[in-house]
Amino acid sequence: MIANNIYLRTFKMHFSKKMTAFTLVELVTVIAVISILVVISAPFFNSLLRSSESNQVFNRFYPALSDARTQAATLHYAVGLCGSSDQASCDDDWNKGALLFIDQNQNRALDNNETILNYYPTNIKYGQVSWRGAGTSHSQVLLYTAERGRLDMSNGSFQYCAQENYWHRMIILPKIGNARSSKDSNGDGIHETASGTNISC
Repeated sequence: MIANNIYLRTFKMHFSKKMTAFTLVELVTVIAVISILVVISAPFFNSLLRSSESNQVFNRFYPALSDARTQAATLHYAVGLCGSSDQASCDDDWNKGALLFIDQNQNRALDNNETILNYYPTNIKYGQVSWRGAGTSHSQVLLYTAERGRLDMSNGSFQYCAQENYWHRMIILPKIGNARSSKDSNGDGIHETASGTNISC
């Protein structure tokens, strides 16, 4: 009986050690496999995130553009829309967000006595967004007049420049009418400007 107990204890200890050793080997193997998969898949996920952002640019800016027209027409005041990284001033950083304010003197600037209406986060991380207005004005502030919320210039566009040209995007703003997103009309994989040429950054 005593011999049997000793044998059982010895067997259990030996079995336990084998199981522990086997588990550690398995754990190291799993970690190694996961590490390899992460390294292999990282470029794919990075590409997926970049592609997703480029396709969402229009949706991230449209609420601000739509509200600017509505507020100008409703309040009967000119309103300005500018890029802002701090939600309190215009610093031309459209990658962080857009700031909507009443531009009482229509000088395309947020003055101390003017009211901020809203802030719209854009959270652009994988590209760069810039505003390009038509005409002689190179201001980065869009001005919407009280007259039906029209854009105070003939037209303009937001340009999203990405790492690869097939991710370039453009939001086209006519003087009258709604903003629209660029498209790849000829099927070459690159979106075109309003004039039909490929977007180039």
